[in-house]
Amino acid sequence: MKKKYFYDIHCHVFNLSHPNFMAFIQRFNLPGLLFLNSLPVIGFFFSLFLNEKLANITNLLSIMDNDLGDYLLAMEEKDLLPLLKNGKLYVGAEPYDRFVLTPLMMDFGAKGNNTYPNIWYNKMPHKAIKNQAIDLFNGIRDYQKKSSHHLLEIYPFLGVNTRNYNMESKDGHVGLVDLLNKYFSDYSSENIGLRHKKLHSRMGDFDGNIDHLSNYAFAGIKVYPPLGFDPWPGDNPEELEKVRYLYGFCQDRMIPMTTHCGGVGFSSVNSGMYKKLVSPLKWKKVLENGFPELKLNLAHFGGSLNTLFIDEKMAQIVDLILNPSYENVYTDFSYLCFNEKDYEKLKNLIQRLSKGSKSNKERIFSRLLFGSDFMINLLNAHSYQEYASSFLNSSAFSEGPIDYRSSFCSKNSERFLF
Repeated sequence: MKKKYFYDIHCHVFNLSHPNFMAFIQRFNLPGLLFLNSLPVIGFFFSLFLNEKLANITNLLSIMDNDLGDYLLAMEEKDLLPLLKNGKLYVGAEPYDRFVLTPLMMDFGAKGNNTYPNIWYNKMPHKAIKNQAIDLFNGIRDYQKKSSHHLLEIYPFLGVNTRNYNMESKDGHVGLVDLLNKYFSDYSSENIGLRHKKLHSRMGDFDGNIDHLSNYAFAGIKVYPPLGFDPWPGDNPEELEKVRYLYGFCQDRMIPMTTHCGGVGFSSVNSGMYKKLVSPLKWKKVLENGFPELKLNLAHFGGSLNTLFIDEKMAQIVDLILNPSYENVYTDFSYLCFNEKDYEKLKNLIQRLSKGSKSNKERIFSRLLFGSDFMINLLNAHSYQEYASSFLNSSAFSEGPIDYRSSFCSKNSERFLF
């Protein structure tokens, strides 16, 4: 019998050595929280809030302090195995045999700059992404060796920031053209089963030498505008040439691409630039300027469940999904729904954005992807198990005999990924 797969299309598997750690501290304001929590005059409820946040941060740092093989084993043994019934993961009445993760690598590289202000050891480390790749593939291999259950299939997305590459290789530094050809030159528009089979055949076979990684090591591409990637740098011909090459390469080979499109995140740019770079309108430029078939996931669905004023990014994403010229635009709702109220809000917002049209609603539902944003979601959840359980137990998207959750966690994700 054919196996059925549950997909988490948006998660992260990296440890404390991979991000820019100073940016991490500033992003979560650890010094401020620690200072405020030490004041004896803060109110009782405020203290409870701070203690909960500090507990969440400690929990987050704890999982990030593991090597990546143990990280993946913890997800399987501590979070997912308790959710199984008779060896299956159930979404409503639908049983799933395996759990597919697509860890989104992030290019934290700081090419050509920078220094931290007001500290002595102020040189910003380069954070070469190859070190993150080595650790990740070592972790996948170790998970394969140590796991007794082999519940997980793990297909990473390669983090790419075109600003960190020249177009061509030179002076011992790999260029964008050679990078993409190394990992994706054999990709084509295979059927779903064949691409999945090829990726699975490579899972866990890493020998520790990154030069030996090649085609079907990665399932897709992750770009991250808050770290300076500009999806459409129209005023910079050199950068525009590089992103056009990237999009053309991915479109021709049906390589899925995920981009951050939410409200918050790791950032190395100021707030004004951040808002500009994460705008779906940047991707509208991409789609309408030669890349209408690009397989694109605009992650986090805009990043807001405001029921009074619909977030403009969410509305812009829906406009792209409803455009009949763009058949490969998706969005995930990672770091968006932590409980049943959140899922109800999401359903109601989609209803409003559908403007009463059943066909519009069905089209939006056909492009929604389940994602967790683990481990970052631990800032608002106690565990991966808790976040997944909220989805598994939600009734918001069950309409009579139809349960749309099976599309979000399986059918849509399979179509996007493979």
